[in-house]
Amino acid sequence: MTDEQRRRGPAATQVEATGQAVRDNVQRLRKARGLTTYQLAQKLAEIGRPIPQSGISRIESGARRVDVDDLTALALALGVSPSALLITRTLTPDEAVGVTGVGEVPALAAWDWADGLTPLVYDPKGNPNEQYREYELFGRPAWLVPLRPAGRNYTREQMEAYRAEGRARGSYEPGPDGKPRWSYPPGTEGVTDE
Repeated sequence: MTDEQRRRGPAATQVEATGQAVRDNVQRLRKARGLTTYQLAQKLAEIGRPIPQSGISRIESGARRVDVDDLTALALALGVSPSALLITRTLTPDEAVGVTGVGEVPALAAWDWADGLTPLVYDPKGNPNEQYREYELFGRPAWLVPLRPAGRNYTREQMEAYRAEGRARGSYEPGPDGKPRWSYPPGTEGVTDE
């Protein structure tokens, strides 16, 4: 790619690493579900996002890009989450997968990021703990963020955000009988978090 091409960005039909993953995953999942391109096109029309059979074929060949509305509809029609279309399927967590904007990363890191669990990249000049907390605070609604293993601490900012939303999530921890027991975050049941 020349400097001029980099400056202008990819061509309208050019797919990069994530687009290639979407292309491959749509085809893989369609075949795994025993669907023809025509049947997938019918399912998409039924959910209100029609993509013709030729459009499905063009997606799978890389001749047609997928926008976010297409991605959501394809995920629904194929019975998976959008992240299942975005990340290349691998046999082991340490295999490299391509992610547009980053390059190759271990599959586990890409999946954790796509599932909203952890940042994919950290600023080497910044504090990684602060970057992780910001990722949690800004990446998901406050009521969803604190669902985590028991024993992990919450920052004062997190607790204030949870309280401001009027909701608080907790976590499951093993009870005396070994069964999961719901535990609220500190400070949400009249106990201070200090």
